[in-house]
Amino acid sequence: MYMERSSFYSEIEMDGQLIRCSYRVIEERKGTYGLLCSQEGMEKGELCRLRSVFRNEEAAEAMAEFLAQKQVMPVHIRDVLQDLLP
Repeated sequence: MYMERSSFYSEIEMDGQLIRCSYRVIEERKGTYGLLCSQEGMEKGELCRLRSVFRNEEAAEAMAEFLAQKQVMPVHIRDVLQDLLP
């Protein structure tokens, strides 16, 4: 179980379709935060859930906002985080 703390969104045009992606910060256990990212606007929505990746809400929010600004599709989020996080 988790509680949603904040959300960021981006709209990406791909192959003539407008795809809306959401990047949600979720609190999973007291003091640990993850991301729940989803994609709408295609036949099959994509989903990426990263559990307890961050130890504070501010870091999770900064990452969610970064992913939205860079318009990262959910399928690529794990790779991006592996490149960015120590």
